[in-house]
Amino acid sequence: MQRVAFASGILACALIVAFVARSVVAPFYRLPLFTAEILARQPQAPRAVRVDAVALAVVRGLDGAILATGAIFVTPLGLYLLFTKTGIGIPIALTCIASGLFCAAALLFRVVQVWRALATGESLVVEVTAAQRRRARLYGSLWGDMSSGFAVGGSYRSSATGAEGSFYVQQQWAQRLRPGMPMWVLRLNGRDVLYAPSPPVALRAPTSPASGEMK
Repeated sequence: MQRVAFASGILACALIVAFVARSVVAPFYRLPLFTAEILARQPQAPRAVRVDAVALAVVRGLDGAILATGAIFVTPLGLYLLFTKTGIGIPIALTCIASGLFCAAALLFRVVQVWRALATGESLVVEVTAAQRRRARLYGSLWGDMSSGFAVGGSYRSSATGAEGSFYVQQQWAQRLRPGMPMWVLRLNGRDVLYAPSPPVALRAPTSPASGEMK
């Protein structure tokens, strides 16, 4: 058991180092830019979107990486404990297996949800009418990059239809949003599924925080 725990700790540390290094080399949370690039080329559904490309974009985010790590690492660990340990090792093994399968199911759900939204969802270019920077809420959206510890909430209006809505985004690009700026909203079955910068270069051109509503 001690050897297993030691190996688990080494692997966890290696994954953390890999995640940090990846975030320094390039944008770690790929999904917003990936979404914006697809919508810029194919604004109207149906869109040609590869499932494997969507899966890679999801896994490259902090949320997807955690789920993938749990599915790939925790499930085999639980199976190993189940067949090699007795006593207290059995409930620990079953807990690991259940946790790993839950991570796999959540990751699969997210990939399918994003792929369906990108392939068939309604896309809107909206204007941000209010935006406020705040602490990220752990009980909020399951999908996002919470590495900065901040999120942005606000409201938007569709310039095409006049429809209004609200948003909450736990992603670093959203911290640059200001009233009057455009962004993509991707909807599926009448619900907001994805938000992305419009134009896509907005994600690559950070600006200094401005005074006003973003506090």
